[in-house]
Amino acid sequence: MPGLLRRRFAHPLFPDFAARFFSRLDGPRLFAYFPCPSFKTEPKNRIDKNSFRTNTERLRWRIEEEFFWKISINQKAEFKGIRHHKTQYLGKSCLGYLAIALKTSLQADREREQYRKLILDEKVKSDLIARGNAKQTRLLIMKRLEDCQEPFLKKTLREKLGKKMAAWKGNLWQLIRRYEEWLRGNLTEKLKRVSRVEHRHFFRTLNEAHAGLSRSLGVFRNILGQNVEKVLGVRLAEADWKIAVIEPSQPDIKTSRTFDYHIDLIWFLIPMFIFRRFIERHYWRQVPGEVAVNLSRLAAQWEERINKAIEGMRKQALQYVQDELATIEALLSGAHGQTDDLRKTIDELRWIVESLEIHESHGDGKE
Repeated sequence: MPGLLRRRFAHPLFPDFAARFFSRLDGPRLFAYFPCPSFKTEPKNRIDKNSFRTNTERLRWRIEEEFFWKISINQKAEFKGIRHHKTQYLGKSCLGYLAIALKTSLQADREREQYRKLILDEKVKSDLIARGNAKQTRLLIMKRLEDCQEPFLKKTLREKLGKKMAAWKGNLWQLIRRYEEWLRGNLTEKLKRVSRVEHRHFFRTLNEAHAGLSRSLGVFRNILGQNVEKVLGVRLAEADWKIAVIEPSQPDIKTSRTFDYHIDLIWFLIPMFIFRRFIERHYWRQVPGEVAVNLSRLAAQWEERINKAIEGMRKQALQYVQDELATIEALLSGAHGQTDDLRKTIDELRWIVESLEIHESHGDGKE
């Protein structure tokens, strides 16, 4: 620092500058700055600026030693104090910005958790929709059959049986075979017609499940897309989520035994001219039960097929949700771990600022 001042004072224009400066001061005022004995002898006389040209070296030395040296003697300490002060200021400013970033990161973490909860809720809704419709399948099918088909089938088959039995000839074994063949053929034909005509009504629960799942997926997709765009600024691509409805195939028709026991094995012991009327009455009474049993069996077979189709739709919906979960996780993976990194940075920066404050307080105490 002294060498730098010497080079500046050695400038050719410095004498003129010093002359102009000191010409504005009288002796006492100048002595207040520089206690020079020569100014005490003539306190009221104005200073001749030409005298400074001859005494430049002496005045330069006096100014350097008495004024600038006192300022520059604590240069390192002053620079260190300024550096500490600036560092503290910058550290505190950074802590403020990092606090904002941490708050934003925590908000992003909460949003991610909300997304996961939303997806989990969607899974539960899909399960409830599928389970609720599956429980109603059998009831709706049986109600439709009992109201629209069972009375008609019972009446029609009884009338046809009465006409057919009059033409049947033979012993008990032959009559049983003829009856079972006729019943199986007519029931199969009638139930196939019922299944073909009424199956669209059986699909009510299937269609309701499809509508419920599609509606639930649509709401889920819209809400999720809005949240992602609001928080991450990313618009999700349009999804073509179409749940395929696979209509079940026609079930098989089965008939039960005419008699619980193999009474036809003793046909030779039963004279038909005596027991024919009782056997025909047994056949006639058996028709309503056979109709009810086979309608129930038909409903059970349709229930199994429809519920299987509902379960397939539920799996499709869950697959869409799982794929969407993978997409969201990929979007959020870039921000994963940012909160921990910010907290670590804040702790380190706070420790640095506190260390500087402690160092500064100890330095002030020593001074």
